[in-house]
Amino acid sequence: MSNRTEKIVRNTLFNIAGSLWNSLVYFLLIPYVISKIGVEGYGVWTLAYIFINCITYVDLSLNTAYVKYISEYYTKRDYQKMNEVINTGGFFYLFFALIVASLLFPLKSLFLALFKIPSPLLNDALFVFYAILFFVLIAKIFEAFLYVLVGMQRMDVSNSITMTVNFAMVIGVFVFLERGWGLKGLALNEILMILSYNLALVIQAKRLLPEIKIGRKFVKMERWKELFRFGVKLYVSGISTLTHSQFDKLILSHISGLRFVTYYDLGAKVVRSSRDLLLLLTAALVPAVVELKAEGEEEKVFLLYQRSTKYLVAFGLPLFFFAIATAPEILRVWLGNDYHESVLVLRILAVGYFANLTTGTLTSTVQGIGKPILQMRASLFTLLLNIPLSLFLISKVGYWGAAMGTSLAMVLGGSYFFYSFHRTVQKSLFNFLKRSFSLPLMSSILGSLLLFLVFPSLHPFLVYSRPRGIFILGLTLMLFSVFHLFFLFKTGYFDSVDRGVFKGLWRMFTFSQTSISSYR
Repeated sequence: MSNRTEKIVRNTLFNIAGSLWNSLVYFLLIPYVISKIGVEGYGVWTLAYIFINCITYVDLSLNTAYVKYISEYYTKRDYQKMNEVINTGGFFYLFFALIVASLLFPLKSLFLALFKIPSPLLNDALFVFYAILFFVLIAKIFEAFLYVLVGMQRMDVSNSITMTVNFAMVIGVFVFLERGWGLKGLALNEILMILSYNLALVIQAKRLLPEIKIGRKFVKMERWKELFRFGVKLYVSGISTLTHSQFDKLILSHISGLRFVTYYDLGAKVVRSSRDLLLLLTAALVPAVVELKAEGEEEKVFLLYQRSTKYLVAFGLPLFFFAIATAPEILRVWLGNDYHESVLVLRILAVGYFANLTTGTLTSTVQGIGKPILQMRASLFTLLLNIPLSLFLISKVGYWGAAMGTSLAMVLGGSYFFYSFHRTVQKSLFNFLKRSFSLPLMSSILGSLLLFLVFPSLHPFLVYSRPRGIFILGLTLMLFSVFHLFFLFKTGYFDSVDRGVFKGLWRMFTFSQTSISSYR
């Protein structure tokens, strides 16, 4: 493996390890949290975060430009401009936080108008909203320090911080909820974690890169324009992502009430978490693409995009097919027998979220080469489809229509994104899709058919024992994955370059301590 490939693989491994830990923490915590604050209380927690996300998205996505410009200036060792990016972005978010904070009281009326919060939960809901929003705004001022670590391609450090803070968060959740603090306790614990996480980012970024300087003299209008021009093109993408992840729950809170917000969120969380985990395979690509672009190796950018998409499809497609085939068993083992309304939501959204997943390497590539306009157009297309489709289908089929509209919009939007990129770079889309998708799709369909035949006979074991159910699901996923990989290797899907990457990956995994020490 080349040094660049090794760097991408190493960072991807750290991203996956961090995300696996975080996903495990949240999936284990959610049943416990619901048992303490109730289904409606969890619905309030979900809606409060939706509203906070909506407000913080007004920032024009300047933070999305951090990774490109910090990576670029770090690669060129232009610390002056890198400090200008960090300080200019921080100053903007300070100004942004002051404006939003001045509107917090008027936002109370908007919060109450958007959501039908039961009166017994109203005071707790307002506390969660105000308290967390205030500290989220403060955290955005220091967000650039995270992207310093990303730009340096030190995902080992950023993920270590995340895992440590999440471990402390678990302890805090148990302490606050066992003492009967409910939603307010969850909010206070979240605030402590936000402050701890950002303090650790600042300390580690300064330790690894002493050239970082903070001061008003580094705030430059030229850097703000640079961040703005790049960020605003990705703003539509952020709004689109917010829409297909949150819009349905806003509508359902009005039509069906908080219980159905919880049911929808739990079904969506399984496939959304799967997508987010797999997207970590692409997280190290943006700085790598920026590095290639800065060195004038444009042809290698496309080859990196092509091979990365191949891996994303190879490992992502069977996971989503597995989720569709075993959706009732996954939710029963995770949450119990009272969440049947989440099963179809999971299955419908799995199709859309896989389509969205496949654009992950494409998103990293267009950002890295400085063509975010392609992502903006595709996101705008998805956004314009999502809202009317969801509203129309909800009116026709009710609760399930929300998931159907979102999933269909993601499929059509992702298809348009691929088409527009390949037309821009003048590469065959048909050949790309045939090479990347045909064999993994065939393998996943065959494996899923076997699961549909086998799982009904395992139902009694999954119902009466959660540990046994977890074991059976895990064993089945492992066997499903072995079958899938065996099929891909035997049919020649992976070439000699792929096998070289896998061998290098295995060596890094086996001798991880030595690798990490030498990297440092």
